Amino acid sequence: MINTHHPTPHSPLRVCVLGDSLVLGVGDPEQSGWVGRLMPLAADRGIDLTLYNLGIRAQTADLISARLPECMARLPHPPDGRIIISSGVNDTDLVEGLPRLTDVDAGRSLACALRSATAHDVAVAVVGPTPVVDEAHRQRVRSLNTVFAAVTAQAGVPYVDVFAALSTTPRWADDLIDGYHPGPTGYQLLARAAWAGGLADWLSSSPVTTAAIPAPAAAEADSQAPQSRRVLVDELARHQRRVETVLKMLTAAGERATLHPTEQARLIATGHFRDYSGELGWTAREIAGHLRDSALIFTERIRLLSSGRPDITLSNFDPLDADRVATYAAVDWGDLLDDLAAAQQDLRHAVRACPSATWAVTGRRPNGATISLGEILRFLPGHQDEHATQLEMIVAARCLRP
Repeated sequence: MINTHHPTPHSPLRVCVLGDSLVLGVGDPEQSGWVGRLMPLAADRGIDLTLYNLGIRAQTADLISARLPECMARLPHPPDGRIIISSGVNDTDLVEGLPRLTDVDAGRSLACALRSATAHDVAVAVVGPTPVVDEAHRQRVRSLNTVFAAVTAQAGVPYVDVFAALSTTPRWADDLIDGYHPGPTGYQLLARAAWAGGLADWLSSSPVTTAAIPAPAAAEADSQAPQSRRVLVDELARHQRRVETVLKMLTAAGERATLHPTEQARLIATGHFRDYSGELGWTAREIAGHLRDSALIFTERIRLLSSGRPDITLSNFDPLDADRVATYAAVDWGDLLDDLAAAQQDLRHAVRACPSATWAVTGRRPNGATISLGEILRFLPGHQDEHATQLEMIVAARCLRP
Protein backbone atom coordinates (compact mmCIF):
# COMPACT_ATOMS: atom_id res chain seq x y z
CA MET A 1 0.00 0.00 0.00
CA ILE A 2 1.26 3.48 -0.86
CA ASN A 3 2.42 5.56 2.06
CA THR A 4 -0.36 7.55 3.72
CA HIS A 5 1.78 10.18 5.45
CA HIS A 6 0.45 13.71 5.18
CA PRO A 7 1.79 17.13 6.04
CA THR A 8 0.77 19.06 9.08
CA PRO A 9 -1.61 21.95 8.28
CA HIS A 10 0.05 24.74 6.30
CA SER A 11 3.50 23.08 6.32
CA PRO A 12 5.54 23.31 3.09
CA LEU A 13 4.71 20.52 0.68
CA ARG A 14 7.04 19.59 -2.18
CA VAL A 15 5.49 17.80 -5.15
CA CYS A 16 7.23 16.49 -8.26
CA VAL A 17 5.09 16.11 -11.38
CA LEU A 18 6.49 13.54 -13.80
CA GLY A 19 5.05 13.46 -17.28
CA ASP A 20 5.03 14.47 -20.92
CA SER A 21 4.44 17.65 -22.92
CA LEU A 22 1.03 18.18 -21.36
CA VAL A 23 2.68 18.27 -17.95
CA LEU A 24 5.33 20.60 -19.37
CA GLY A 25 2.61 22.95 -20.64
CA VAL A 26 3.41 22.95 -24.37
CA GLY A 27 1.10 25.34 -26.19
CA ASP A 28 0.55 27.65 -23.25
CA PRO A 29 1.87 31.16 -24.00
CA GLU A 30 1.72 31.86 -20.27
CA GLN A 31 4.14 28.96 -19.70
CA SER A 32 2.20 27.69 -16.71
CA GLY A 33 0.38 24.67 -18.09
CA TRP A 34 -2.02 22.82 -15.82
CA VAL A 35 0.71 22.12 -13.27
CA GLY A 36 1.47 25.80 -12.71
CA ARG A 37 -2.23 26.55 -12.44
CA LEU A 38 -2.47 24.28 -9.41
CA MET A 39 -0.54 26.86 -7.39
CA PRO A 40 -3.35 29.43 -6.91
CA LEU A 41 -5.83 26.63 -6.30
CA ALA A 42 -3.59 25.28 -3.54
CA ALA A 43 -3.06 28.73 -2.10
CA ASP A 44 -6.82 29.28 -1.87
CA ARG A 45 -6.99 26.10 0.19
CA GLY A 46 -4.14 27.17 2.46
CA ILE A 47 -1.62 24.68 1.08
CA ASP A 48 1.98 25.90 0.98
CA LEU A 49 2.96 24.14 -2.23
CA THR A 50 6.27 23.86 -4.06
CA LEU A 51 5.90 22.19 -7.47
CA TYR A 52 8.67 20.71 -9.60
CA ASN A 53 7.59 20.36 -13.23
CA LEU A 54 9.42 17.34 -14.65
CA GLY A 55 7.59 17.07 -17.95
CA ILE A 56 9.48 16.05 -21.10
CA ARG A 57 8.00 16.19 -24.58
CA ALA A 58 7.07 12.99 -26.43
CA GLN A 59 7.74 10.69 -23.48
CA THR A 60 5.73 7.52 -22.87
CA ALA A 61 4.98 5.73 -19.61
CA ASP A 62 8.14 3.61 -19.70
CA LEU A 63 10.41 6.63 -20.14
CA ILE A 64 8.55 8.64 -17.54
CA SER A 65 8.64 5.82 -14.99
CA ALA A 66 12.40 5.45 -15.49
CA ARG A 67 12.85 9.06 -14.36
CA LEU A 68 11.41 8.50 -10.88
CA PRO A 69 14.90 8.93 -9.31
CA GLU A 70 14.79 12.56 -10.48
CA CYS A 71 12.16 13.13 -7.83
CA MET A 72 14.18 11.72 -4.98
CA ALA A 73 16.80 14.48 -5.20
CA ARG A 74 14.08 17.12 -4.94
CA LEU A 75 11.96 15.65 -2.16
CA PRO A 76 12.71 15.62 1.57
CA HIS A 77 11.88 12.61 3.64
CA PRO A 78 8.17 11.94 4.16
CA PRO A 79 5.78 13.36 5.09
CA ASP A 80 6.73 16.47 3.10
CA GLY A 81 7.19 15.08 -0.41
CA ARG A 82 4.86 13.55 -2.99
CA ILE A 83 4.84 12.58 -6.65
CA ILE A 84 2.23 13.02 -9.37
CA ILE A 85 2.60 10.93 -12.52
CA SER A 86 0.71 11.79 -15.72
CA SER A 87 1.02 10.25 -19.18
CA GLY A 88 -0.87 8.35 -21.85
CA VAL A 89 -1.41 10.41 -24.99
CA ASN A 90 2.05 9.63 -26.41
CA ASP A 91 1.73 5.95 -25.49
CA THR A 92 -1.37 5.66 -27.69
CA ASP A 93 0.06 7.56 -30.68
CA LEU A 94 0.64 5.38 -33.75
CA VAL A 95 4.03 4.67 -35.27
CA GLU A 96 3.88 2.60 -38.46
CA GLY A 97 0.30 1.70 -37.62
CA LEU A 98 0.96 0.50 -34.05
CA PRO A 99 0.73 2.30 -30.68
CA ARG A 100 4.08 3.36 -29.30
CA LEU A 101 3.27 1.28 -26.22
CA THR A 102 0.58 -1.36 -25.85
CA ASP A 103 -1.90 -0.89 -23.01
CA VAL A 104 -0.28 -3.78 -21.16
CA ASP A 105 3.25 -2.37 -21.52
CA ALA A 106 2.14 1.12 -20.49
CA GLY A 107 0.27 -0.31 -17.51
CA ARG A 108 3.26 -2.42 -16.52
CA SER A 109 5.51 0.65 -16.66
CA LEU A 110 3.14 2.61 -14.46
CA ALA A 111 2.92 -0.29 -12.01
CA CYS A 112 6.71 -0.38 -11.83
CA ALA A 113 6.84 3.32 -10.96
CA LEU A 114 4.22 2.86 -8.24
CA ARG A 115 6.20 0.01 -6.70
CA SER A 116 9.34 2.14 -6.77
CA ALA A 117 7.55 5.03 -5.03
CA THR A 118 6.32 2.59 -2.39
CA ALA A 119 9.87 1.37 -1.84
CA HIS A 120 10.96 4.98 -1.22
CA ASP A 121 8.04 5.57 1.16
CA VAL A 122 6.73 8.44 -0.97
CA ALA A 123 3.03 9.08 -1.56
CA VAL A 124 2.02 9.13 -5.22
CA ALA A 125 -1.06 9.95 -7.27
CA VAL A 126 -1.74 9.46 -10.98
CA VAL A 127 -3.50 11.92 -13.29
CA GLY A 128 -4.86 10.13 -16.33
CA PRO A 129 -4.47 11.06 -20.00
CA THR A 130 -6.55 13.74 -21.71
CA PRO A 131 -8.94 13.48 -24.70
CA VAL A 132 -7.58 14.28 -28.17
CA VAL A 133 -9.37 15.46 -31.32
CA ASP A 134 -8.87 12.41 -33.56
CA GLU A 135 -11.66 9.94 -32.75
CA ALA A 136 -9.64 6.75 -33.30
CA HIS A 137 -6.83 8.08 -31.12
CA ARG A 138 -9.36 9.19 -28.53
CA GLN A 139 -10.67 5.63 -28.25
CA ARG A 140 -7.15 4.33 -27.70
CA VAL A 141 -6.65 6.91 -24.96
CA ARG A 142 -9.97 5.85 -23.43
CA SER A 143 -8.79 2.22 -23.34
CA LEU A 144 -5.47 3.12 -21.71
CA ASN A 145 -7.28 5.32 -19.21
CA THR A 146 -9.21 2.25 -18.09
CA VAL A 147 -6.01 0.22 -17.74
CA PHE A 148 -4.33 2.96 -15.70
CA ALA A 149 -7.40 3.14 -13.43
CA ALA A 150 -7.21 -0.63 -12.87
CA VAL A 151 -3.47 -0.58 -12.16
CA THR A 152 -3.75 2.25 -9.63
CA ALA A 153 -6.73 0.59 -7.94
CA GLN A 154 -4.68 -2.58 -7.58
CA ALA A 155 -1.79 -0.60 -6.09
CA GLY A 156 -3.99 1.43 -3.76
CA VAL A 157 -3.09 4.74 -5.39
CA PRO A 158 -5.48 7.65 -6.03
CA TYR A 159 -6.37 7.98 -9.71
CA VAL A 160 -7.64 11.27 -11.16
CA ASP A 161 -9.73 10.55 -14.26
CA VAL A 162 -9.53 13.80 -16.21
CA PHE A 163 -10.44 12.00 -19.45
CA ALA A 164 -14.03 11.51 -18.31
CA ALA A 165 -14.35 15.08 -17.06
CA LEU A 166 -12.87 16.76 -20.14
CA SER A 167 -14.69 14.53 -22.65
CA THR A 168 -17.95 16.21 -21.64
CA THR A 169 -16.47 19.73 -21.75
CA PRO A 170 -16.78 21.20 -25.29
CA ARG A 171 -14.38 24.04 -24.49
CA TRP A 172 -11.58 21.49 -24.04
CA ALA A 173 -11.75 20.23 -27.62
CA ASP A 174 -12.26 23.76 -28.92
CA ASP A 175 -9.01 24.91 -27.29
CA LEU A 176 -6.74 22.14 -28.63
CA ILE A 177 -4.37 23.99 -30.91
CA ASP A 178 -2.86 20.92 -32.60
CA GLY A 179 -5.31 18.20 -31.65
CA TYR A 180 -3.32 17.36 -28.51
CA HIS A 181 -2.20 20.47 -26.60
CA PRO A 182 -4.53 23.19 -25.33
CA GLY A 183 -4.02 26.88 -24.91
CA PRO A 184 -4.54 28.79 -21.65
CA THR A 185 -8.27 28.03 -21.46
CA GLY A 186 -7.73 24.31 -21.87
CA TYR A 187 -4.93 24.16 -19.34
CA GLN A 188 -7.13 25.98 -16.85
CA LEU A 189 -9.89 23.42 -17.50
CA LEU A 190 -7.40 20.58 -17.03
CA ALA A 191 -6.05 22.04 -13.80
CA ARG A 192 -9.55 22.45 -12.38
CA ALA A 193 -10.57 18.95 -13.50
CA ALA A 194 -7.51 17.44 -11.81
CA TRP A 195 -8.05 19.55 -8.70
CA ALA A 196 -11.73 18.72 -8.35
CA GLY A 197 -11.12 15.12 -9.39
CA GLY A 198 -9.01 14.31 -6.36
CA LEU A 199 -5.83 16.38 -6.13
CA ALA A 200 -7.43 18.95 -3.84
CA ASP A 201 -8.16 16.41 -1.14
CA TRP A 202 -4.93 14.49 -1.73
CA LEU A 203 -2.78 17.59 -1.34
CA SER A 204 -4.72 19.03 1.58
CA SER A 205 -4.01 18.51 5.24
CA SER A 206 -6.38 15.53 5.35
CA PRO A 207 -4.68 12.12 5.37
CA VAL A 208 -3.93 10.67 1.97
CA THR A 209 -6.35 7.83 1.38
CA THR A 210 -7.36 5.48 -1.37
CA ALA A 211 -10.82 6.99 -1.47
CA ALA A 212 -11.03 6.32 -5.20
CA ILE A 213 -11.08 2.60 -4.35
CA PRO A 214 -14.37 1.91 -2.62
CA ALA A 215 -14.28 -0.37 0.39
CA PRO A 216 -16.48 -3.42 -0.02
CA ALA A 217 -19.97 -2.87 1.30
CA ALA A 218 -21.46 -5.19 3.87
CA ALA A 219 -22.86 -8.32 2.30
CA GLU A 220 -25.52 -8.77 4.96
CA ALA A 221 -27.91 -6.47 6.75
CA ASP A 222 -27.05 -5.08 10.14
CA SER A 223 -29.18 -3.60 12.86
CA GLN A 224 -28.92 -0.05 11.54
CA ALA A 225 -31.82 1.78 9.95
CA PRO A 226 -32.16 1.35 6.18
CA GLN A 227 -29.96 3.54 4.01
CA SER A 228 -31.80 5.96 1.78
CA ARG A 229 -32.71 4.75 -1.67
CA ARG A 230 -30.63 7.50 -3.20
CA VAL A 231 -27.48 6.34 -1.42
CA LEU A 232 -28.09 2.74 -2.46
CA VAL A 233 -28.80 3.65 -6.06
CA ASP A 234 -25.73 5.90 -6.26
CA GLU A 235 -23.46 3.22 -4.81
CA LEU A 236 -24.92 0.53 -7.04
CA ALA A 237 -24.62 2.71 -10.15
CA ARG A 238 -21.02 3.62 -9.33
CA HIS A 239 -19.93 0.00 -9.16
CA GLN A 240 -21.97 -0.90 -12.23
CA ARG A 241 -20.06 1.77 -14.18
CA ARG A 242 -16.79 0.19 -13.08
CA VAL A 243 -17.99 -3.16 -14.42
CA GLU A 244 -19.12 -1.63 -17.70
CA THR A 245 -15.85 0.26 -18.19
CA VAL A 246 -13.65 -2.81 -17.81
CA LEU A 247 -15.84 -5.15 -19.86
CA LYS A 248 -16.00 -2.78 -22.82
CA MET A 249 -12.23 -2.69 -23.20
CA LEU A 250 -11.65 -6.46 -23.10
CA THR A 251 -10.45 -8.22 -26.24
CA ALA A 252 -11.47 -11.76 -27.21
CA ALA A 253 -8.47 -13.04 -25.25
CA GLY A 254 -9.38 -10.83 -22.31
CA GLU A 255 -12.88 -12.34 -22.14
CA ARG A 256 -11.28 -15.67 -21.30
CA ALA A 257 -8.84 -14.27 -18.73
CA THR A 258 -9.06 -15.38 -15.12
CA LEU A 259 -7.27 -14.56 -11.91
CA HIS A 260 -4.20 -16.60 -10.98
CA PRO A 261 -4.67 -18.52 -7.69
CA THR A 262 -2.23 -16.20 -5.94
CA GLU A 263 -4.26 -13.20 -7.10
CA GLN A 264 -7.44 -14.92 -5.90
CA ALA A 265 -5.84 -15.36 -2.49
CA ARG A 266 -4.89 -11.67 -2.41
CA LEU A 267 -8.47 -10.71 -3.19
CA ILE A 268 -9.85 -12.92 -0.43
CA ALA A 269 -7.25 -11.52 1.99
CA THR A 270 -8.55 -7.99 1.43
CA GLY A 271 -12.02 -9.04 2.55
CA HIS A 272 -13.60 -9.71 -0.83
CA PHE A 273 -15.66 -12.77 -1.73
CA ARG A 274 -16.24 -13.79 1.85
CA ASP A 275 -19.41 -15.70 1.02
CA TYR A 276 -18.87 -16.83 -2.57
CA SER A 277 -15.21 -17.56 -3.17
CA GLY A 278 -16.22 -20.23 -5.69
CA GLU A 279 -16.79 -17.43 -8.19
CA LEU A 280 -13.16 -16.29 -8.08
CA GLY A 281 -12.06 -18.69 -10.83
CA TRP A 282 -14.52 -17.34 -13.38
CA THR A 283 -13.48 -15.76 -16.66
CA ALA A 284 -14.44 -12.17 -17.43
CA ARG A 285 -17.16 -13.54 -19.73
CA GLU A 286 -18.55 -15.70 -16.94
CA ILE A 287 -18.55 -12.73 -14.57
CA ALA A 288 -20.53 -10.73 -17.14
CA GLY A 289 -23.03 -13.56 -17.55
CA HIS A 290 -23.41 -13.93 -13.81
CA LEU A 291 -23.98 -10.21 -13.29
CA ARG A 292 -26.63 -10.25 -16.02
CA ASP A 293 -28.46 -13.20 -14.46
CA SER A 294 -28.13 -11.95 -10.90
CA ALA A 295 -29.47 -8.53 -11.94
CA LEU A 296 -32.50 -10.24 -13.46
CA ILE A 297 -33.15 -12.40 -10.39
CA PHE A 298 -32.65 -9.57 -7.90
CA THR A 299 -34.95 -7.29 -9.90
CA GLU A 300 -37.60 -10.00 -9.80
CA ARG A 301 -37.18 -10.46 -6.04
CA ILE A 302 -37.31 -6.72 -5.31
CA ARG A 303 -40.51 -6.23 -7.28
CA LEU A 304 -42.09 -9.30 -5.73
CA LEU A 305 -41.25 -8.33 -2.15
CA SER A 306 -42.35 -4.72 -2.61
CA SER A 307 -45.69 -5.79 -4.13
CA GLY A 308 -47.33 -6.34 -0.74
CA ARG A 309 -48.26 -9.95 -1.46
CA PRO A 310 -48.29 -12.29 1.57
CA ASP A 311 -46.34 -15.54 1.94
CA ILE A 312 -43.84 -14.90 -0.83
CA THR A 313 -41.65 -17.79 -1.96
CA LEU A 314 -38.56 -16.72 -3.87
CA SER A 315 -37.29 -18.62 -6.90
CA ASN A 316 -34.05 -20.55 -6.58
CA PHE A 317 -30.83 -19.09 -7.95
CA ASP A 318 -27.55 -21.00 -7.78
CA PRO A 319 -24.82 -18.84 -9.34
CA LEU A 320 -22.37 -21.76 -9.34
CA ASP A 321 -24.67 -24.11 -11.24
CA ALA A 322 -22.37 -25.66 -13.87
CA ASP A 323 -25.04 -25.79 -16.58
CA ARG A 324 -25.88 -22.13 -16.09
CA VAL A 325 -22.23 -21.03 -16.21
CA ALA A 326 -21.60 -23.15 -19.32
CA THR A 327 -24.27 -21.25 -21.28
CA TYR A 328 -22.29 -18.01 -21.07
CA ALA A 329 -19.68 -19.29 -23.53
CA ALA A 330 -22.24 -19.56 -26.34
CA VAL A 331 -23.55 -15.99 -26.13
CA ASP A 332 -22.22 -13.37 -28.55
CA TRP A 333 -20.01 -10.97 -26.58
CA GLY A 334 -21.72 -7.85 -27.87
CA ASP A 335 -25.16 -9.32 -27.14
CA LEU A 336 -24.04 -10.31 -23.65
CA LEU A 337 -22.86 -6.76 -22.89
CA ASP A 338 -26.12 -5.31 -24.24
CA ASP A 339 -28.18 -7.73 -22.16
CA LEU A 340 -26.08 -6.96 -19.09
CA ALA A 341 -26.53 -3.21 -19.53
CA ALA A 342 -30.31 -3.59 -19.83
CA ALA A 343 -30.50 -5.87 -16.79
CA GLN A 344 -28.34 -3.55 -14.71
CA GLN A 345 -30.51 -0.58 -15.63
CA ASP A 346 -33.67 -2.47 -14.67
CA LEU A 347 -32.08 -3.35 -11.34
CA ARG A 348 -31.31 0.30 -10.60
CA HIS A 349 -34.87 1.28 -11.48
CA ALA A 350 -36.26 -1.43 -9.20
CA VAL A 351 -34.15 -0.23 -6.27
CA ARG A 352 -35.08 3.39 -6.95
CA ALA A 353 -38.81 2.55 -7.00
CA CYS A 354 -38.76 0.45 -3.84
CA PRO A 355 -40.53 2.21 -0.93
CA SER A 356 -38.58 2.26 2.32
CA ALA A 357 -41.69 1.09 4.15
CA THR A 358 -41.42 -2.30 2.45
CA TRP A 359 -37.81 -3.00 3.45
CA ALA A 360 -38.91 -5.16 6.40
CA VAL A 361 -40.99 -7.46 4.16
CA THR A 362 -39.56 -10.97 4.04
CA GLY A 363 -39.68 -13.80 1.56
CA ARG A 364 -38.86 -17.46 1.91
CA ARG A 365 -36.05 -19.13 -0.02
CA PRO A 366 -36.45 -22.66 -1.40
CA ASN A 367 -34.35 -23.97 1.52
CA GLY A 368 -36.81 -22.46 3.99
CA ALA A 369 -34.62 -19.57 5.14
CA THR A 370 -36.12 -16.10 5.11
CA ILE A 371 -34.59 -12.91 3.75
CA SER A 372 -35.89 -9.36 3.95
CA LEU A 373 -36.08 -6.85 1.15
CA GLY A 374 -33.72 -4.60 3.11
CA GLU A 375 -31.13 -7.36 3.27
CA ILE A 376 -31.25 -7.78 -0.50
CA LEU A 377 -30.96 -4.05 -1.13
CA ARG A 378 -28.00 -3.65 1.20
CA PHE A 379 -26.27 -6.62 -0.41
CA LEU A 380 -26.40 -5.28 -3.97
CA PRO A 381 -23.72 -2.52 -3.96
CA GLY A 382 -21.18 -4.80 -2.25
CA HIS A 383 -21.91 -7.64 -4.66
CA GLN A 384 -21.36 -5.35 -7.63
CA ASP A 385 -18.24 -3.87 -6.03
CA GLU A 386 -16.63 -7.27 -5.52
CA HIS A 387 -17.10 -8.33 -9.13
CA ALA A 388 -15.93 -4.91 -10.37
CA THR A 389 -12.77 -5.37 -8.31
CA GLN A 390 -12.36 -8.90 -9.67
CA LEU A 391 -12.55 -7.60 -13.25
CA GLU A 392 -10.15 -4.74 -12.53
CA MET A 393 -7.66 -7.20 -11.06
CA ILE A 394 -7.91 -9.37 -14.18
CA VAL A 395 -6.97 -6.36 -16.30
CA ALA A 396 -4.34 -5.09 -13.86
CA ALA A 397 -2.70 -8.50 -13.51
CA ARG A 398 -1.76 -8.45 -17.19
CA CYS A 399 0.11 -5.21 -16.48
CA LEU A 400 1.56 -6.07 -13.09
CA ARG A 401 3.12 -9.39 -14.06
CA PRO A 402 6.81 -8.96 -15.01
